[in-house]
Amino acid sequence: MSEPVIVRRHNISKEDTKAIEAAFDQTEPLQISCCNWADQFPYSPKAQVKLFHNGSEMFVRFEVNEQYTNADVTEDNGSVCQDSCVEMFISVDGVRYYNFEANAIGTLSYGHRLSRSEQRTKAESEVLGKIERITTYPKEPFPQIEGDNHWSLTLVIPTNSLYKDQLESWNGVKARANFYKCAGAHNHPHYLSWAPIEAPKPDFHRPEFFRDIVFE
Repeated sequence: MSEPVIVRRHNISKEDTKAIEAAFDQTEPLQISCCNWADQFPYSPKAQVKLFHNGSEMFVRFEVNEQYTNADVTEDNGSVCQDSCVEMFISVDGVRYYNFEANAIGTLSYGHRLSRSEQRTKAESEVLGKIERITTYPKEPFPQIEGDNHWSLTLVIPTNSLYKDQLESWNGVKARANFYKCAGAHNHPHYLSWAPIEAPKPDFHRPEFFRDIVFE
Protein backbone atom coordinates (compact mmCIF):
# COMPACT_ATOMS: atom_id res chain seq x y z
CA MET A 1 0.00 0.00 0.00
CA SER A 2 1.37 3.41 -0.97
CA GLU A 3 2.03 6.11 1.61
CA PRO A 4 -0.71 8.71 2.04
CA VAL A 5 -0.30 12.08 0.40
CA ILE A 6 0.19 14.85 2.97
CA VAL A 7 -1.86 17.99 2.36
CA ARG A 8 0.22 20.75 3.95
CA ARG A 9 -1.19 23.51 6.11
CA HIS A 10 -0.29 27.15 5.46
CA ASN A 11 -1.47 29.76 7.94
CA ILE A 12 -2.66 32.25 5.36
CA SER A 13 -5.90 34.04 4.59
CA LYS A 14 -7.83 33.30 1.44
CA GLU A 15 -7.70 37.04 0.72
CA ASP A 16 -3.87 37.02 0.64
CA THR A 17 -3.34 36.23 -3.04
CA LYS A 18 0.45 36.59 -2.91
CA ALA A 19 0.70 34.10 -0.04
CA ILE A 20 -1.64 31.71 -1.85
CA GLU A 21 0.53 31.79 -4.97
CA ALA A 22 3.64 31.22 -2.84
CA ALA A 23 1.97 28.25 -1.15
CA PHE A 24 1.07 26.71 -4.50
CA ASP A 25 4.66 27.24 -5.67
CA GLN A 26 5.83 25.22 -2.66
CA THR A 27 3.34 22.40 -3.25
CA GLU A 28 4.36 19.21 -5.04
CA PRO A 29 1.89 18.42 -7.84
CA LEU A 30 0.04 15.15 -8.24
CA GLN A 31 0.13 14.01 -11.84
CA ILE A 32 -3.21 13.08 -13.41
CA SER A 33 -1.60 10.76 -15.93
CA CYS A 34 -3.20 7.33 -15.69
CA CYS A 35 -4.68 6.59 -19.11
CA ASN A 36 -6.71 3.64 -17.89
CA TRP A 37 -8.55 2.94 -21.15
CA ALA A 38 -5.79 3.74 -23.65
CA ASP A 39 -7.01 1.23 -26.22
CA GLN A 40 -10.35 3.04 -26.50
CA PHE A 41 -9.30 6.59 -25.61
CA PRO A 42 -5.58 7.09 -26.33
CA TYR A 43 -5.50 10.90 -26.24
CA SER A 44 -3.69 11.91 -23.03
CA PRO A 45 -3.28 15.63 -22.30
CA LYS A 46 -1.07 16.76 -19.43
CA ALA A 47 -2.81 17.56 -16.18
CA GLN A 48 -1.82 17.91 -12.56
CA VAL A 49 -3.31 19.08 -9.28
CA LYS A 50 -1.91 20.83 -6.21
CA LEU A 51 -3.66 21.19 -2.88
CA PHE A 52 -3.08 22.68 0.56
CA HIS A 53 -5.27 24.06 3.35
CA ASN A 54 -5.36 26.75 6.02
CA GLY A 55 -7.60 24.93 8.48
CA SER A 56 -10.89 26.41 7.33
CA GLU A 57 -10.43 26.16 3.53
CA MET A 58 -8.88 23.70 1.13
CA PHE A 59 -7.20 25.19 -1.92
CA VAL A 60 -7.16 22.98 -5.02
CA ARG A 61 -5.48 24.00 -8.28
CA PHE A 62 -5.70 21.99 -11.47
CA GLU A 63 -3.25 22.84 -14.25
CA VAL A 64 -3.89 21.54 -17.77
CA ASN A 65 -1.92 21.54 -21.01
CA GLU A 66 -3.97 20.19 -23.89
CA GLN A 67 -4.44 20.59 -27.61
CA TYR A 68 -8.25 20.71 -27.60
CA THR A 69 -10.38 22.68 -25.14
CA ASN A 70 -14.09 23.47 -25.01
CA ALA A 71 -16.55 24.85 -22.46
CA ASP A 72 -20.23 24.80 -23.37
CA VAL A 73 -21.98 24.28 -20.01
CA THR A 74 -22.71 27.47 -18.09
CA GLU A 75 -25.21 26.32 -15.44
CA ASP A 76 -23.97 24.72 -12.24
CA ASN A 77 -24.79 21.03 -11.77
CA GLY A 78 -24.93 20.60 -15.54
CA SER A 79 -23.02 17.97 -17.54
CA VAL A 80 -19.61 19.64 -17.26
CA CYS A 81 -17.88 16.26 -17.76
CA GLN A 82 -18.75 16.53 -21.43
CA ASP A 83 -16.60 19.69 -21.65
CA SER A 84 -12.89 20.01 -20.94
CA CYS A 85 -13.23 19.11 -17.29
CA VAL A 86 -11.22 18.49 -14.11
CA GLU A 87 -12.58 16.63 -11.11
CA MET A 88 -11.92 15.74 -7.47
CA PHE A 89 -13.78 12.94 -5.70
CA ILE A 90 -13.15 12.90 -1.96
CA SER A 91 -14.48 10.92 1.01
CA VAL A 92 -13.98 12.25 4.54
CA ASP A 93 -15.83 9.42 6.29
CA GLY A 94 -14.42 6.47 4.34
CA VAL A 95 -17.86 5.49 3.01
CA ARG A 96 -19.62 8.18 1.01
CA TYR A 97 -17.92 10.74 -1.19
CA TYR A 98 -18.30 14.19 -2.68
CA ASN A 99 -17.66 14.75 -6.38
CA PHE A 100 -16.46 18.16 -7.53
CA GLU A 101 -16.46 18.52 -11.32
CA ALA A 102 -15.67 21.78 -13.14
CA ASN A 103 -15.10 22.79 -16.72
CA ALA A 104 -12.49 25.25 -18.00
CA ILE A 105 -14.66 28.29 -17.26
CA GLY A 106 -15.45 27.26 -13.70
CA THR A 107 -18.97 25.87 -14.09
CA LEU A 108 -19.28 23.45 -11.18
CA SER A 109 -21.18 20.21 -10.70
CA TYR A 110 -21.11 19.14 -7.06
CA GLY A 111 -22.82 16.27 -5.32
CA HIS A 112 -22.64 13.54 -2.70
CA ARG A 113 -23.24 9.82 -3.12
CA LEU A 114 -22.23 6.28 -2.14
CA SER A 115 -21.59 4.92 -5.63
CA ARG A 116 -22.51 5.47 -9.27
CA SER A 117 -25.61 3.30 -8.82
CA GLU A 118 -26.99 5.55 -6.06
CA GLN A 119 -28.82 8.73 -7.00
CA ARG A 120 -26.58 11.71 -6.37
CA THR A 121 -27.64 14.31 -3.82
CA LYS A 122 -26.88 17.57 -5.61
CA ALA A 123 -25.58 20.56 -3.72
CA GLU A 124 -28.03 23.45 -3.46
CA SER A 125 -27.16 26.84 -4.95
CA GLU A 126 -26.42 28.23 -1.48
CA VAL A 127 -23.73 25.58 -1.01
CA LEU A 128 -22.34 26.00 -4.53
CA GLY A 129 -21.98 29.71 -3.82
CA LYS A 130 -19.60 29.01 -0.95
CA ILE A 131 -17.01 27.47 -3.29
CA GLU A 132 -14.81 30.03 -5.01
CA ARG A 133 -13.60 29.31 -8.54
CA ILE A 134 -10.70 31.09 -10.20
CA THR A 135 -10.17 30.33 -13.87
CA THR A 136 -7.73 31.17 -16.63
CA TYR A 137 -10.49 31.58 -19.19
CA PRO A 138 -13.24 34.21 -18.89
CA LYS A 139 -16.47 32.74 -17.61
CA GLU A 140 -18.06 32.70 -21.04
CA PRO A 141 -18.79 29.54 -23.05
CA PHE A 142 -16.68 28.77 -26.10
CA PRO A 143 -16.60 26.00 -28.73
CA GLN A 144 -13.66 23.67 -29.10
CA ILE A 145 -10.41 25.49 -29.78
CA GLU A 146 -7.23 23.82 -31.00
CA GLY A 147 -3.72 24.89 -30.09
CA ASP A 148 -1.20 24.86 -27.26
CA ASN A 149 -3.84 25.42 -24.61
CA HIS A 150 -2.65 26.00 -21.05
CA TRP A 151 -5.27 26.67 -18.40
CA SER A 152 -5.85 26.34 -14.69
CA LEU A 153 -8.79 26.14 -12.34
CA THR A 154 -8.54 26.89 -8.62
CA LEU A 155 -11.23 25.88 -6.13
CA VAL A 156 -11.40 27.27 -2.60
CA ILE A 157 -13.46 24.79 -0.60
CA PRO A 158 -14.53 25.73 2.95
CA THR A 159 -15.40 23.03 5.43
CA ASN A 160 -19.02 24.21 5.63
CA SER A 161 -19.53 23.39 1.95
CA LEU A 162 -19.28 19.67 2.78
CA TYR A 163 -23.00 19.70 3.40
CA LYS A 164 -23.43 16.10 4.59
CA ASP A 165 -20.73 16.28 7.26
CA GLN A 166 -20.19 18.38 10.36
CA LEU A 167 -16.60 19.19 9.49
CA GLU A 168 -15.24 22.04 11.61
CA SER A 169 -11.67 22.07 10.32
CA TRP A 170 -9.45 20.43 7.71
CA ASN A 171 -6.79 19.98 10.40
CA GLY A 172 -5.89 16.31 10.78
CA VAL A 173 -8.60 15.03 8.46
CA LYS A 174 -7.86 11.60 6.99
CA ALA A 175 -9.57 11.27 3.65
CA ARG A 176 -9.56 9.22 0.48
CA ALA A 177 -9.61 10.79 -2.97
CA ASN A 178 -8.94 10.60 -6.66
CA PHE A 179 -8.45 13.34 -9.24
CA TYR A 180 -9.41 13.31 -12.90
CA LYS A 181 -9.15 15.06 -16.27
CA CYS A 182 -11.78 14.25 -18.86
CA ALA A 183 -13.76 15.48 -21.85
CA GLY A 184 -16.63 13.38 -23.08
CA ALA A 185 -18.05 15.33 -25.97
CA HIS A 186 -15.25 16.81 -28.03
CA ASN A 187 -13.25 15.34 -30.91
CA HIS A 188 -10.67 13.68 -28.64
CA PRO A 189 -12.52 12.25 -25.63
CA HIS A 190 -10.31 11.17 -22.73
CA TYR A 191 -10.61 9.91 -19.16
CA LEU A 192 -7.45 10.31 -17.07
CA SER A 193 -6.99 9.73 -13.34
CA TRP A 194 -4.37 10.28 -10.65
CA ALA A 195 -4.78 6.88 -8.98
CA PRO A 196 -5.24 4.04 -11.48
CA ILE A 197 -8.69 2.54 -11.99
CA GLU A 198 -9.17 -1.10 -12.87
CA ALA A 199 -12.49 -1.15 -14.71
CA PRO A 200 -13.51 -2.37 -18.18
CA LYS A 201 -14.77 1.06 -19.29
CA PRO A 202 -14.45 4.67 -18.12
CA ASP A 203 -15.89 4.99 -14.64
CA PHE A 204 -14.63 7.54 -12.10
CA HIS A 205 -17.24 6.53 -9.52
CA ARG A 206 -15.07 3.76 -8.12
CA PRO A 207 -14.17 4.72 -4.52
CA GLU A 208 -12.37 1.40 -4.06
CA PHE A 209 -9.55 2.95 -6.13
CA PHE A 210 -9.30 6.18 -4.11
CA ARG A 211 -6.00 6.80 -2.34
CA ASP A 212 -5.32 8.08 1.16
CA ILE A 213 -4.66 11.77 1.73
CA VAL A 214 -3.98 13.29 5.18
CA PHE A 215 -4.43 16.94 6.05
CA GLU A 216 -1.60 18.32 8.16
